[in-house]
Order: sequence, then C-alpha cells, then structure tokens
Amino acid sequence: MRHIDDRIELNRNPLVRLPAIQDRAQSRYANCVHPRAIALRDVVLRAVDEIIADLQDEPSLRRLRELLHLYASGSSVKDASAQLGLSREHCSRVLKKQATQVVAEKFSYLVRSKSM
Repeated sequence: MRHIDDRIELNRNPLVRLPAIQDRAQSRYANCVHPRAIALRDVVLRAVDEIIADLQDEPSLRRLRELLHLYASGSSVKDASAQLGLSREHCSRVLKKQATQVVAEKFSYLVRSKSM
C-alpha cells in the first residue's frame, strides 16, 4: 500500500508475476508503461474498496475503514494517525497490521476468482 502510486516500485513487486495480474495487464493495459504495475494497483485498490464497503456496518471497525481509505489515498501512517486522532504507534502496530491482513486476504481472493 505504501507504494500504491509508484509504478516503478510496484513493477518490482513479486505479485506482478501472478497469472491473474499478468492476464489483467495484458488484456487492459498492454499499451501502457508498466502494465503489470497498473494491474496490481487496480486489484489492490479494488480490494480496499470492497473491504471498506464490506465493513460499513461494523461500528467497531470504523477506524480500520478510515485508515484504509486514507492509506489508499496516499496518506502515510503518520498523517493518517494525526487525522484519526490516534498515536502513530497505535496506527502502525494495530490498525496497519489489521489493514495489511484484510487487504492480503481480499487480494488473494480476488486474484483467485474468475470475476476479477
């Protein structure tokens, strides 16, 4: 998530080698620079959007939803923690850990599903 807007860094990520990411890159972004990076970003952002929607009715996870939204929008953990009124340590150790876990789970589901 930290490099979501950095195509060069995303292109170095081993996840771009996943068949689902390569297929998406070829079918949608073949004429772009760094098509696999764009495809990876799309799937990660889709995962974040779906998580935020899925957790909408969970009041106890409001901070997690807000962190995901801020982080996906380019905020650092430091900036997000300030906006959420939480310590940077809490955001980094608790919320970021939770966010990473749910995004990884959703991402994994999306790249295995046929509806991607």
